[in-house]
Amino acid sequence: MPVFDQVAAVAAAQHGCIRLAELRQLGVTERRIRSMVGSGYLRRHGAGLFTVGGSPPTWRQRVMVEVLRGGPQALSSSRSTAALAALDRYREGVIDVVSPRGGRRGSGRRSSGDAALHETCDLPGRDRDVIDGIPVTSPTRTLIDMGRFVGAHRLGNMLDDAVRRKLTTYERVHDRFRALARGGRNGLTPIRAVLDDRPCGAPAPGSSFETLVRQLLRSARLPDPVLQHRVQCDELYFLLDLAWPDRMVAVECEGHAFHQTPAQLAWDEMRRNRLQLKGWMVLTYTWITVREDPDRVVTEVARALR
Repeated sequence: MPVFDQVAAVAAAQHGCIRLAELRQLGVTERRIRSMVGSGYLRRHGAGLFTVGGSPPTWRQRVMVEVLRGGPQALSSSRSTAALAALDRYREGVIDVVSPRGGRRGSGRRSSGDAALHETCDLPGRDRDVIDGIPVTSPTRTLIDMGRFVGAHRLGNMLDDAVRRKLTTYERVHDRFRALARGGRNGLTPIRAVLDDRPCGAPAPGSSFETLVRQLLRSARLPDPVLQHRVQCDELYFLLDLAWPDRMVAVECEGHAFHQTPAQLAWDEMRRNRLQLKGWMVLTYTWITVREDPDRVVTEVARALR
């Protein structure tokens, strides 16, 4: 295989990035490297790191460049990992890179507009993961670290999203939080508040919409509901978004995306009828209703519970 094809193949697996050591392993001489840089085939990004000319300059390439510049143990962390994992639709933006304390290349490097560089004394193997070929902090560690950048409400939605997608569990986050808290780590207040409301073994809400409705009802001092309560109806079982089983009352939070096709509407009708025949009072609310008329939601739920 021609050397240019070999270089391109290695770089393709790393978002267009290739290190000097990898070029040498392919037998590319220093003279050939200078020639590649001079012709524009390689673009230099500091000592020992290049991108292949013509590779798309994406945000993910920028993340990979900063991680590789950070040293062999460096990882994307916090905000950039939250975006890579799309935790609660977190958007691409600032790149965070973390490395073990004293293990970062180029001790003179500082955070810039492109990347915020961090060091830590606590980065074990269980805190490491890979997304799309990019070394990253694990979902569990990322969620704990994100408390520095988002409030408890947003962080709770991100954690619920990660649990629903089976990226982590409340138990894992509780366990890792306890270990980091023992070390006197700063910035743990938001995740502590989030975990106080999500004990080990608790079910995750089906959506951030359910979390919003639950918080609305809680602020009105109504009894706290059971999340994702399972009800058996003959040969079928249904999960109720918010339920008060002792009073046979439930609230369903209907997002437009899952309740609009004929098949979905027919299923909703059958489900609602089965639950009513079982003795349940099911109140249904859309996002628009909760946003524009929250008082009506609270009043109707309170009446149902009475």
